[in-house]
Amino acid sequence: MSHGIKRLFWDIETSPNIGFLWRSGYKLSIPYQNIIQERAIICVCYKWEGSSRVHSLEWSDGDDRPLLEAFMPVVLDADELVAHNGDKFDLKWLNTRLVYHGFDPKPIERTVDTLAIARRRFMFNSNRLDYIGQFLGLGQKIDTGGIELWKDIVLNKDAKA
Repeated sequence: MSHGIKRLFWDIETSPNIGFLWRSGYKLSIPYQNIIQERAIICVCYKWEGSSRVHSLEWSDGDDRPLLEAFMPVVLDADELVAHNGDKFDLKWLNTRLVYHGFDPKPIERTVDTLAIARRRFMFNSNRLDYIGQFLGLGQKIDTGGIELWKDIVLNKDAKA
């Protein structure tokens, strides 16, 4: 840890809404009343700066409340949260799911959003984490199979997925 700051690196994966739609395509409006299953947080992975151990928390049969109950003490113990697109995605998702389950979202004072930094300070060919990781020689994302993985998780309740 640098300068006594407890820095937490984290990422979430989320499920899609499941709903009724009569067409697919871009620029369609699907009313919220068509949602039959609300999206949720499938898992959160995190690690502390200076540690090689990666922690993983998963939802319980589609319920992300136990995951949130386990993760919030970790978040509150951190001085700084680091995530790629964390300010506009991960943190908003976390707060939304906390409110959904009746918890008060806690104010997060210090965040580092690596996507915002990439956009503001660099001219990468792509600001995707996979590209930046490869560009910097840090490695690439693991191919998980795309949408088929999400179908296995959400629809088939495949624990391995």
